[in-house]
Parts: sequence; structure tokens; C-alpha cells
Amino acid sequence: MWLPNDERKLLAYYFSKIKQANKYKEFKLPELAKYLEHGNGKKLERNVKQPNEGGYDKVVKEINEYYVGEPNDKVRIANESLRQRGLINLKPHQHDDMTVFVSLSVDGCDLGRKYDSSFWIWSGLFFAEYRHHWIVVVLSYIAGIITMLLVNLLSRGD
Repeated sequence: MWLPNDERKLLAYYFSKIKQANKYKEFKLPELAKYLEHGNGKKLERNVKQPNEGGYDKVVKEINEYYVGEPNDKVRIANESLRQRGLINLKPHQHDDMTVFVSLSVDGCDLGRKYDSSFWIWSGLFFAEYRHHWIVVVLSYIAGIITMLLVNLLSRGD
């Protein structure tokens, strides 16, 4: 199954942290939003201008406010889609709206393992999903080679 980008990233991240089916683990939505936007943290460095007033506390407040809105909505939408597909189970935290408990279903664990693996395994999922489109590409390539050989063969006859 080939999932949209956000769902794919989240499922692979959940698998890398949980590693087994039906085991709940706590995740904070702002951390998941940071992961969706910046991947594994290599691009996490941001150019934050130093404010004239407020110093460090104002910069921290601005960064935290940035992660309260739309990026958290992306995480909620991706989580809900994964839940509807039966790949994860969600339990909200009793007191904190920004915390969620996630467990992988058996299918989610299997698919998360594939998405968290090497390029050749997860790209195979893409090829399996769109296999009929790739047959046309492969057949066109073979037809091109045969045509090239025929043109060379017929042009030597002169």
C-alpha cells in the first residue's frame, strides 16, 4: 500500500520508536510536527533573528507558537487517516491535548517496517502499487531497443 507523504513518514517514525504491534507509546504533537517538517533533524536549524526586546524568551515563545497551529493539524489529519486505514490505534491523553498514545496494528507494524527500511524495499511498495503503469514503461523501453536494432540492421544493407 502506498500512502501519502505525511502518513508514510509518520508510520515509519512510529515503527522506529515502537518496533512491535499493540504496544502503546506516548508522542507529543509538536515533536511529531517537527519531524514531519524537518525529517530526522538535519534541517532543524532555523535562522531566527534576535529580537530587540525580550531576548531568548521571546525567541523560544515565537518558535513554540509556530508549532501550535497548522503543523499540528497536519499530524492530526495524518493520524486520523492512519487510524481509519486500521494501521494505528490512538488514545488521547487524559489531561494534555498535545499528547497522544499510539500503538501499531499488525498491518501497521508490517507496513511501517517496510517504510522504515532501505530504499529498495520501500520503493518496491511504490512499484507494486503502480505496477501496471511500469509495465508500459518497460515494454516501451524494450520496443525502443528492438527498433534501434532493426534500424541499424536495415541501414547496413546499403
